[in-house]
Amino acid sequence: MISLGIVLLSISWICMAAVQHKIHSPLSKMDIQIVSDNEDIPFITRSIVVRNIKSYFGDALIHRDIVDTDIKLIEEILEQNPYIHSSNAYIDAHNRLSIKIYQRNPILRIMTADEHSFYLDGEANVLPLHDKVVRRVPIVTTEKNKKQLRSSDYKNILNLIKTIRQDVFLSSLVEQVHLKSNGEYIIIPKIGKEIIEFGHLEDLDKKLFKIKKFYKKGLPVAGWNKYKSIDLRYRNQLVCKKIKSS
Repeated sequence: MISLGIVLLSISWICMAAVQHKIHSPLSKMDIQIVSDNEDIPFITRSIVVRNIKSYFGDALIHRDIVDTDIKLIEEILEQNPYIHSSNAYIDAHNRLSIKIYQRNPILRIMTADEHSFYLDGEANVLPLHDKVVRRVPIVTTEKNKKQLRSSDYKNILNLIKTIRQDVFLSSLVEQVHLKSNGEYIIIPKIGKEIIEFGHLEDLDKKLFKIKKFYKKGLPVAGWNKYKSIDLRYRNQLVCKKIKSS
């Protein structure tokens, strides 16, 4: 019994010593992985991540003892960057600080009446324009100032753009979307001289279906560049206004 107790005590001491040695050993290097739905247009790069970390910790993070490395703080600092959705940092068995970053990706760009311009991501979060990278996304203009826009506006705009982009025909047709001060929308097509008075977003799918049907079957028969506007603001109706002949 005594010898067994000594063995167990020795094992316990060895384990404790190994743990102490591990936590007081320095970090060896930093590995960074960035996850994005579009790797050709990186809004977050390794150099940006390193710069964000160094801005807080200086150059002393690598070679710092593991026990003195605050993993949670590293994640919080990185997630202050508006283009970082989330981060996951951990120290592996080789004392490497591994960081996995999930990038936010712009879905559309808004241009306001008071000349503010910014992106929205897929969760309707506002992203500032990047100083080095530009992503080609749908443009939404508005008569509202930035301070007048509410979260509900962002969600509605995002819903409209997402719905349009899910349809190949509509994606090819729509050039721009405009939000009026009264909350109604105008769609500007890539072809023709007309604008589409879309109105509010009630019956969104039905209205978009009417647009598709009209552009596929109506306009080819009636003639292109004939109408000033196509109005969907009236329930169950599509009203066309012709361009006045000179």
